[in-house]
Amino acid sequence: MFSARDKDRCPLFRFHGVNMWTLRCDCMRIKHLGIDQYYYGSVMLFLHEDLHVSVETLNDEIRARYPRTVPHKCQYHRITYNMFAHAGKFASLRGSAKECAHVVDPLLSFFEDAMDRTNHVHRQIRLGMRLLLRFAEIVDRNKDLDAYPPESVRALLEIVWDFQAANSYLRAHFGPRLLFNRTIKFHVLVHLAVSTRWANPIAGWNYHGEAFMTVCKTLHQSCVRGRRGATLSKAILTKYAYVHKLMALPHDQFVLRV
Repeated sequence: MFSARDKDRCPLFRFHGVNMWTLRCDCMRIKHLGIDQYYYGSVMLFLHEDLHVSVETLNDEIRARYPRTVPHKCQYHRITYNMFAHAGKFASLRGSAKECAHVVDPLLSFFEDAMDRTNHVHRQIRLGMRLLLRFAEIVDRNKDLDAYPPESVRALLEIVWDFQAANSYLRAHFGPRLLFNRTIKFHVLVHLAVSTRWANPIAGWNYHGEAFMTVCKTLHQSCVRGRRGATLSKAILTKYAYVHKLMALPHDQFVLRV
């Protein structure tokens, strides 16, 4: 438990009713834009450096192996070396949360064809991807529930602990090589799995925030010509506010103004 002094260090805990029990973990930021990025980026760099798979082959194989059920907007359309390899930093796959969340199917399929099935390290890498895929399947299967049933909670906890063991083994095995990073998000994933008995993680993930960033990017592109600094910010906010004003109008007035 936090002491009174520790609680004061975080401004959020000063609000009435806000404490470590009421704050909800964001599954998107923890897993899709955290653990998935580190793990899948490490797998891609391992394929390239250890199994001598060219980046072009990696890109072509992943694009060809997406299941038909994965929407086009959730697929990687071009994978380059700089998207998963960063000088002096741990391997991490760049991309949107939706792209990182859905790349496991084609990446696992290709890795299983490229791996040496007698190699223990290869099997551990495959195990990690299989566990992350099972994690996603449980989340999808329970997406309409307020909280998970006991059997799903137990299954999710087993997956998380097994994944932690596999990733810890790989981190220790590669030593000074910057592969299979471990951050605080790996620890928080355990808390996320435990909390599913009370709350569905989908209810707390921040995909709406990611969609809003796309809106901001589009607005920026439409306003940037001839503007900079505060003038550009004012133009973006003005256009955003005007669009919301139009959306609030009755349909017939909206059509006339457009």
